[in-house]
Amino acid sequence: MKLGMPVQLAVEAINTGVALADPETWEVLYENPRFREWLPETGDGDSLQARLAGLDGERARSRLARGRAYKWDTQATRGARTIDIQVELRIHDIEGELYLVAEASNVSKQKEAEYMLDSYSRMVEKKNRDLEKEKDDRSTRSSGNSGPPRHRCSTKCRS
Repeated sequence: MKLGMPVQLAVEAINTGVALADPETWEVLYENPRFREWLPETGDGDSLQARLAGLDGERARSRLARGRAYKWDTQATRGARTIDIQVELRIHDIEGELYLVAEASNVSKQKEAEYMLDSYSRMVEKKNRDLEKEKDDRSTRSSGNSGPPRHRCSTKCRS
């Protein structure tokens, strides 16, 4: 598929992976360099279904047939590093022709932030439980007797 030169340059420069495919066969008609880097051809033909290993194709096709977008999370390796990718599929009319548009975004930083937030949340919950337990222990001790437990030893003991 040919895009106008300014549009093609812009789409090839962005940090989001973009591909256009045939909505019936899912054959890739155009992809920008980022999409090609994250989701390269697999050798099983050039269909989005083959590139998106683990994608629930039936569910995606069902949602697309109802005019809804389908989001799916996957991972890609970039050198020695694995990155989290979110792919959104949707049908789009471009100049009277329907295309399957696949938009891939790097969500690694978002996943990291979610993990850190979850970790901090669990840590705060644990601290709150510990404080509640300590508070309950203190109230149990104080309701049974007043002051610290008595100490019985010889008269020379100063404690």
